Amino acid sequence: MPDAHAHDEQPRSAGQATGHAAGDSVGHEECYACPVGGFFLTARTASPEALDHLVNAASEMVAAFRSMAEAAERFLDQQRAAPPSAGARVRRIRVED
Repeated sequence: MPDAHAHDEQPRSAGQATGHAAGDSVGHEECYACPVGGFFLTARTASPEALDHLVNAASEMVAAFRSMAEAAERFLDQQRAAPPSAGARVRRIRVED
């Protein structure tokens, strides 16, 4: 199956894809069918303030995920370092064939 991004058609002009002035090469028509192409089309037409807001939101989301990962790592390190408790809630049951 050929890759939609790697074919021999001529790129569409921005006028055909977005209503912008003709001659601004944007990409193939098929590129706008995938989410990545749609994102770049939207990013080209969005205001700078909107893009700035999205970049800041993405940065905050990455910081939140990093914080969660660090907290999980600290918790796992504490669990590994803790001695097994005397009153363990798991009991081994022998199963014979």
